[in-house]
Amino acid sequence: MEKSRRKPVTFRYLLYNYRGVLFNVLFFVYILTAKIPLVKTVAGVMELNQTNIVVGLILIVVTFAELVGIHLKLPVLNSRIGKGEIKRFALFFVIWVFHIVVNMSLVIFGLKAAGIFFENERLSWLPVVFAVFVVLKEIYLLMYFWARPRIKRKVPEARLVIRELTGDALIFCWSAVAFTVTWVYGASAGLVQPGNVLVIILQLVGAMLIFLMMFLPLRLLQFYEEWTTPRTKSQKLWTWLSLSASILAAILILILNLPRW
Repeated sequence: MEKSRRKPVTFRYLLYNYRGVLFNVLFFVYILTAKIPLVKTVAGVMELNQTNIVVGLILIVVTFAELVGIHLKLPVLNSRIGKGEIKRFALFFVIWVFHIVVNMSLVIFGLKAAGIFFENERLSWLPVVFAVFVVLKEIYLLMYFWARPRIKRKVPEARLVIRELTGDALIFCWSAVAFTVTWVYGASAGLVQPGNVLVIILQLVGAMLIFLMMFLPLRLLQFYEEWTTPRTKSQKLWTWLSLSASILAAILILILNLPRW
C-alpha cells in the first residue's frame, strides 16, 4: 500500500490558505524598504508647512481606494468561505473604531498637504465635509461587513481571483500609505522626548498604544477573514510569526528615532 503523498505547495494554495500571511510578509518588506521617499515628502510638507497637492491627493484618494478594494474583495471572500460569524466581534468593533481614526488622520494630513485646511477661509467648510464623509463611509463599511455580501451569479474562477487580487492590492496600497503617514511620520516627529526614567517609560507605553491604534486597523479585512474561518495550527503559527515580524519592524522605527541624550 502506497503512502499518501502531500500535495505540493503552490502559489494558488498559499493564496487561498495563507493570504493574511502574504499580506504580513509584503507589509514587512514595505516597512524595511519602500517607505522612505513618502516619509521625507510628508515630513517636509508637515514640518515646513509646504503645499504639495500631489501628496494631498494621494492621501485622500487612498481612502476611496480602500473602499473600492473592500467592495471588490468582500463578496468573493464571503462566497469562498461560506457562512460564518466573526469570533471576536467586540475586538473587531474596537479595531473598526481605530479604523475611523486612521482614515480621519489621512484626510486631515491630505487636506493640510493640499493647502485646504482651516487656514483657508474660503474652503474652511471642506474639512467638515470630508470628516462627515469618513464617518459615513465607516458606518457603511461596518454595515457592509455585517450584511455578508456574496457573489450571487456564476462567474469564472479566474475572474474571481483577479477581482479579489485587485481588491487586495488596493487595500494594501491604503495600508502602506496609512502606516507611513500615521506611524512612521509620527515616530519621526518624536513621540518620545527627553525626561526622567518614569516619564520615558510612560511615553513609550503611550507610543505603543498609539501604534496599536494605527497598526491593527490596517489588517481589518485580514482579521475578518481569519476570525470567520477555521484555521489550522500551521496557519495560526505563520500568521502570528509574520505579524510579529511586521510589528517588531514597526517598533524598530520608533527605537531608531528615539532622541539621543
